[in-house]
Amino acid sequence: MIKIENDELIQFRASSLGKLIRVVSFQFKHYCSEMKLIYSTFGKESTVEQINELCPEYFDRTITATVFTGMVIEALLYDYAVVKRSKTYAEKVSGKPIDIEFSEIARDILGKESCEESELSVRLEKFKKVRVHFVHNKSTETGKYNKKNLDYLSPDGCLQLLIDFFGYFANIDQEYILAQLTLEQLNELQVSERGF
Repeated sequence: MIKIENDELIQFRASSLGKLIRVVSFQFKHYCSEMKLIYSTFGKESTVEQINELCPEYFDRTITATVFTGMVIEALLYDYAVVKRSKTYAEKVSGKPIDIEFSEIARDILGKESCEESELSVRLEKFKKVRVHFVHNKSTETGKYNKKNLDYLSPDGCLQLLIDFFGYFANIDQEYILAQLTLEQLNELQVSERGF
C-alpha cells in the first residue's frame, strides 16, 4: 500500500499485487499482438485450428488472465480492508466469494450500496463463476461437457475489469493512491496495446 507523505510516495505495506498485475498485463499484451497477427494472416474469418497453429497459446491466455485477475482483486480487497478497517475484518471478509467481499467492503467501509456497487458486484459474480471453473476444473463424461453458460473474459476483458475495479476505488477514495496509480498504468497499457 502507498500513501503520500510530505509530497512523496511512501510504501507502508508490501504485497505481490504488482507481480500479479504484471501477469495479467503480459497476457493482454500478447493477446493483442496475436490478434493483430491473426487478422493480418487470415483476416477476420479464421478457424480455431488456424489460430492454434499460428498462436498455440492464444486460447490459454484466457485461463491465465482470468486466474490472475481474480488474485489481483482478492489482494486489493484484502489490503484495502486491512488498512481501512482492521486485519480481523479483512480476514473475515476475505474468506467470502469476491462479489460478496466487495459488496461488504463497499457497504461497511465506504457506506456505499448504490447501482454502481450492485453492477460491479454482478460482474464480479459472473467473473467468479468462470474463475472457479478454471481453478477447480473437473472432468466430465465425454460428449457431455457443459460450460454452464459462463461469461468468459478474454485477456482484454480481464484488463477492462481491472480498470473498472481500480477506477471504482480511485473515484470513491481519493486517499487510496495505489488505485489511482494502478488505474493510470492500466489505462496507458490499454491505449498503447489496443489503440483505444
